Amino acid sequence: MKIYIAAPYTSSPEQNTQRVLRVANQLIEKGYTPVIPHLYHYLHLTFPHDYEIWQRLGWELLEGCDVVLRLDGDSPGADQEVKHAHKHGVQVFFGNDSLDAFLEFLTFRERYCKKYPRHLAQKKAFNFSSVI
Repeated sequence: MKIYIAAPYTSSPEQNTQRVLRVANQLIEKGYTPVIPHLYHYLHLTFPHDYEIWQRLGWELLEGCDVVLRLDGDSPGADQEVKHAHKHGVQVFFGNDSLDAFLEFLTFRERYCKKYPRHLAQKKAFNFSSVI
């Protein structure tokens, strides 16, 4: 399962990128494939481009993902990624208080949707923070 990580960036690029990388590593350790648009941070340091270029690249990555994990924090860019996900039918989960609980939920979701496949098509936003 490919999980796009949407999170604040601009307020503190290096610190926010490191935070996303820690979450991504936990996803890898659980067998998931994180999609990390924050890695463009390092490309931007060497080859700067306008914000719109990075946004377009991120949106193209997002469209190929199974779900979006929206980490907490004020971020107009991450909020736009959530809107883009909804527009393209990609399910969005909010919160990062307990990544283990989020991963347990995904495991449950995968098992449930195998048993009841018609529910998989009903992609809706889910505020994960409200259940942990």
